Amino acid sequence: GVSISYTGTYAQPVVIAGIPTHNGDEELAIRVTSVTQTAISLYADIPNHAAGQGAICGGDAHVAEDFSWMIVDSGSYAEGLQAGATTGGICAGGSLCTAENGCPLGCDHSTGFDWVSISFSPEIENPVAISQIQSHTGGDWVKTRQQNVQPSSFQVKMEEDGLDIGHNTEIYGWVALP
Repeated sequence: GVSISYTGTYAQPVVIAGIPTHNGDEELAIRVTSVTQTAISLYADIPNHAAGQGAICGGDAHVAEDFSWMIVDSGSYAEGLQAGATTGGICAGGSLCTAENGCPLGCDHSTGFDWVSISFSPEIENPVAISQIQSHTGGDWVKTRQQNVQPSSFQVKMEEDGLDIGHNTEIYGWVALP
């Protein structure tokens, strides 16, 4: 992995990692493992089930890849950009399945793949939405998928490599712009 300190501080930072280069043969996604007001930690993660049932994510047996990244503070900007981070109310287990994040005492692991609706305020004409998981609470590879991007909202969910029935609660980071 890599840790990046950035200039300035962000009260509620949202990090979006760009599409990685294709130097190796494995599918991979850039995963954010930590976001603070002054630094981020990321790594290139390959689908763990490609290494066999029960394998955990974080494999580093692939060639080096390059990727871009951006950081923006949560909020709504005069230029039309909006950004935020949320668990979306998903209570699927793991360290983020807490009362602070809106989860009751019990968690349902199978809800980890449910669609989460993100609203824009104000609406954005012809929005482009980008999302990235901002946390790393489980042992499985995961990335985001999106649908129904509209002026008032879009939907986002987690996707693994198809062998599991759920995923721990994670934080969805998102950026939308006109």
